[in-house]
Amino acid sequence: MIGDRMDTDVISGMESGMSTVLVLSGISTRETLKEYAYRPSVVLDGVGDIVKIANGDKESATVK
Repeated sequence: MIGDRMDTDVISGMESGMSTVLVLSGISTRETLKEYAYRPSVVLDGVGDIVKIANGDKESATVK
């Protein structure tokens, strides 16, 4: 599950048994992560990093 909100996208993905990707180009920030006891599988700075990773360019993608 890929999404930009911890309280909807990430939690619903986790509850469905999926790996989760939080994209920080939306509503959630790195500070938002501190508000929740759960964590996404991957945190990306922007949606462009999804394409970089899909194309095998993991070095230029910002994965946290």
